[in-house]
Amino acid sequence: MKLNIDSSKKILVVSPHPDDESIGCGGLLSIYGKQIDVLLVTNGNKGHNSTINDETCKSIRKKEFEAAMKLANVNKVVQLDLPDGKINTRNAKTLKKYSISNYDFIFVPNKNEQHMDHKVVNSIMRKKYLRECNHKIKFIEYEVWTPLTRPNLFLEIDNVINLKKELVQSYQSQLILYDYLTLCISINRFRGSSNHLNYVEAYEQIPKYPLLVKLYKFLHR
Repeated sequence: MKLNIDSSKKILVVSPHPDDESIGCGGLLSIYGKQIDVLLVTNGNKGHNSTINDETCKSIRKKEFEAAMKLANVNKVVQLDLPDGKINTRNAKTLKKYSISNYDFIFVPNKNEQHMDHKVVNSIMRKKYLRECNHKIKFIEYEVWTPLTRPNLFLEIDNVINLKKELVQSYQSQLILYDYLTLCISINRFRGSSNHLNYVEAYEQIPKYPLLVKLYKFLHR
């Protein structure tokens, strides 16, 4: 199904690290930027080799993130500044407290992502989604490095692929470590070919089953 979002809707993109939002949702950001708030969970301080220290890396990635978000012209950014690679139930209180009630769409990394930060962010946000039981909210997962197994939403990004590339290229500190740009654009190209298009971002909307909500609330009362 084609992903279409009305201009009146509010969108939250949750990014575990500075760059996940652009790699996974760069097309979405490019098309709907003015409607999007980006919640950055970690400061990315461990994303470096031994040539720099954690504090220097943190500073560099903060500037890269802010430059990318300015380029995407998003509505608002929120930075929780949690340590990279150490998100857990004890230190993620600020993430748990972040209100999602005003949003119509929430985008998070998919549950199959191999990076532990991605897994924890997905788990926390999914529990918030079930607990708050706001039926207007659409909970949608995106792919960073682990492909979705059952994508059910597709966003054509042919017209904004160059802007998505620019967003990813904002993170030069990461591109010198690995060619993330080629990898993410290759995923988009693969998704496009499966839909008879050039470039596509794939997503999976997670339904809110009433019985699952009741079970969750029973187990967590």
